[in-house]
Amino acid sequence: TSLCTFDDFQSPNKSSIAAPTIASTHANVQAFAARQIVPKLHLYLQRNNDSAGILCLRALAVQDGIVQSMVAVGILEMTKAMFKKNVNLVADSEETLQMLTAIIGLFRNLSANDEIKTTLCIG
Repeated sequence: TSLCTFDDFQSPNKSSIAAPTIASTHANVQAFAARQIVPKLHLYLQRNNDSAGILCLRALAVQDGIVQSMVAVGILEMTKAMFKKNVNLVADSEETLQMLTAIIGLFRNLSANDEIKTTLCIG
């Protein structure tokens, strides 16, 4: 299951003049959240310091309830620490740049929640 599928180049179905197939991001995110993916990703990131897990979290951070569960399990604090650690590393490293880009994208999505936006801005 993917979080969202959209194909700009998909040919319309010949039997109908329907719009291209779009899978609802929100419905799929709810399905993943119902399967307790947020705590599992938190555990994964505690063991694996990579941008793939952060990108998954970014894709999930589109609903306030899920964002709040991310904060509740400690993802916000963990990613703030990861950001501070990586921002001080050599910026030439592709891996470091990917990690920082992923974290900033996650922060952007988390910031839809005003309380989290304030937390991030204060430090």
